[in-house]
Amino acid sequence: MPFFGGDSWFYMVWMLNMNAAIFGVLSIIPTYLSGKEAFGKRAGILAALLLAVSAASLSRSHATIAVHDSWTLFFVICAFYFYLRALKTLTRRRWVDNWFQRSSVQTGLKTFFQENRKSVLYAFLAGLSVGVTALSWQGWAYVPVILTLIFLVEVLLDRIRNQDAMGVTILFMIILATPLLISFPWYAVRNLIHVWWDVPFYLFLVAAALGVVFTVTRDYPWTLVIPGTFLAGGVGLLVGFTVNPALLYAFYSGAGYFVKTKVYSTIAEAQEPGMSELILSFGMFTFGIGLMAAGWMIWQIPKRNNPAFTMLVLWTFGALFMAMAAARFIFNAAPVMALATGYARRASGRPAPAPSARGPRSTWPRSGTPSRTRRSTSPRRTAGSTPRTRTCRSPIGRPSWRGGTTGSRSRSAAATRSSRTPSRTGTGSPGRSSWPRTRARQSPS
Repeated sequence: MPFFGGDSWFYMVWMLNMNAAIFGVLSIIPTYLSGKEAFGKRAGILAALLLAVSAASLSRSHATIAVHDSWTLFFVICAFYFYLRALKTLTRRRWVDNWFQRSSVQTGLKTFFQENRKSVLYAFLAGLSVGVTALSWQGWAYVPVILTLIFLVEVLLDRIRNQDAMGVTILFMIILATPLLISFPWYAVRNLIHVWWDVPFYLFLVAAALGVVFTVTRDYPWTLVIPGTFLAGGVGLLVGFTVNPALLYAFYSGAGYFVKTKVYSTIAEAQEPGMSELILSFGMFTFGIGLMAAGWMIWQIPKRNNPAFTMLVLWTFGALFMAMAAARFIFNAAPVMALATGYARRASGRPAPAPSARGPRSTWPRSGTPSRTRRSTSPRRTAGSTPRTRTCRSPIGRPSWRGGTTGSRSRSAAATRSSRTPSRTGTGSPGRSSWPRTRARQSPS
């Protein structure tokens, strides 16, 4: 190379190794942002730390030979992060009043894109990230599979809850249509449309049609719409499998990863990993805690009406399932295991419940004026500290430990009360009240 001199092959290999190292380290950033966005800052920090020291991540990124896996994983994590942001910034309501009136549909779509510009932008960025993955790796189809699974579960839940799924459907169509359009010329030139591109395209068509049907029929009983839709969809798939038998095998075998052929049996990374390999790849702590947290997250889905939470849970289980099906995907499941462990940290470290709005419990004093006194909620005093006097409620303003009532409103109320009520000492002065602002508890004489 003219800029470095020496052996060009050596520098080419060096650049490939640097590419793996750089993007392996950069993958920590979207992992942290995803954890922070979903579960909080501490969960994001823990997820980033676990990904940085995970054997599954180190084996194919910044401590390995020159491979493209760290490059593709970086953009996959970015895609799911942008999808998470798109769902969290989405405004959900009924945008179209009547789907059978053209003017209503046009007005609803126009209003949706005007009020959800940020969500649409995040969806487009997610689609660009998937498009980079599609142009970098022919096995990118697993990303549309997980995205389609997330979308189908979400629209089913929305349909059962009688919620409008138009926004979620539009975001999904943007996310998956963008990489299909970007990658089509490259796969067409190389004659790979029927090998690596067609399955994501068919998934997009089926999922988009299902989302449109569930959105339009939102006012009809879901007990009739869902069975009828699946029946019609099954008939359509049967016709498609009859016309193109290879499509049936592609869906059934997962492009060869789930149903192993003789060719796949010769590829080491396409074999099912053992339990010991999974535990050693993720780490005993991350694997155990993350697996239990993933199960707990699945349990929480029906209780949470949150598309972003549903997306993260299904991403976790989709990546775990593919990691157990082929050792090749252990590396791709490293971020979601780290995020699941971060969620376990958040779930186990919940703050104590907030005090009741009625305030601290009140008790009657043992002696003195029969006024209700507040029990002290301050921490137990230590040796050498100044004792605080327990006081009753001020007859004018709000209670305080020292200095009586505070604020201009309390002072004005005190002046009004003092002008109307004679002083306690009997002077009857119309000026400042001589009532004591605090009253120490008296001991019985």
